[in-house]
Amino acid sequence: MKVLALDSTPLYLTGLIHSMAILAPELSITPIQQAEAITETHASPSVILLDEDFDQAPCQHWIERLQQQYPGCPILITVHKANMEDAIRLLRHGAAGIAPKKMMPERLYQAIRHVHSGLAFIPMELATSGEPDVTGHPRSQPPVHSRLTLRQSQILALLAQGASNKQICRQLSLAEGTVKNHLYAIFRLLGVHNRTEAAVLVERLQA
Repeated sequence: MKVLALDSTPLYLTGLIHSMAILAPELSITPIQQAEAITETHASPSVILLDEDFDQAPCQHWIERLQQQYPGCPILITVHKANMEDAIRLLRHGAAGIAPKKMMPERLYQAIRHVHSGLAFIPMELATSGEPDVTGHPRSQPPVHSRLTLRQSQILALLAQGASNKQICRQLSLAEGTVKNHLYAIFRLLGVHNRTEAAVLVERLQA
């Protein structure tokens, strides 16, 4: 699997290449530290890792540019801090998921395989109401999903991992109609109005 990694921090790229060479030697990682290098010819990657602050340009700009250059290639955004609003915003812009930079190599490898399979990836801890963000620091503002009930947060977390409605029913011992009702409430609280708008949270997360 070919991975294109865009990050302005040489130390992070070095650590990424070294850790994946040991953990997942089947990954071929091409590092890019400067924006100018993107114009060079690269074989079509299987997955793109994009630092949210790459080249100090808005992340949306790079998502759009990379989508044009590599149509259909999933883009996994590496972030220093994250919450559910960030994840939803990036998914709406076209990202396949987010991966905190403090994530262990094993989990990052899972995230890469997850988005490569066509699913979106949101770290499970982001869907846990009332917890600190992935850096261990308290959030300055409560995220939208903090208004969800514990059950709704559990359902949202399973959706973020790619579970289908039937899988959620089995894992949480709920009736399918109950799951659908919870999903309707979740979409309303997240500010989406139909399944098209909610595709980044549901349709792309369906197994």
